[in-house]
Amino acid sequence: MFYLVGSRFFGAHRENSDWDYFGAKTQENREICERMGLKELPPRKSGSLHYWGKYQGRWLDVLLVDDLMHKIYARDALAKLPGVEKLSKVERYQKIREILNAPTAI
Repeated sequence: MFYLVGSRFFGAHRENSDWDYFGAKTQENREICERMGLKELPPRKSGSLHYWGKYQGRWLDVLLVDDLMHKIYARDALAKLPGVEKLSKVERYQKIREILNAPTAI
């Protein structure tokens, strides 16, 4: 199962925005990504986030993560913040990092 995230989830997308999802880093999800024709990107650092297991196609990005429940928690907590749709991608990443590093995070 994959979970919507990114500008479309937070209401900040444009007509030509891609679709961003994340899911558990499992062999099954890797195979699904490959069957959809997505290519795995090499590991890299983007801002304050490290990416491993990121798959990308023309209009679709999928990030496979080890800590799925934490990512869902952070995404949902961020979505509840007022004005989240006005935050830039970098600002959303920073807020997600703050949420994940907070002592109340699951």
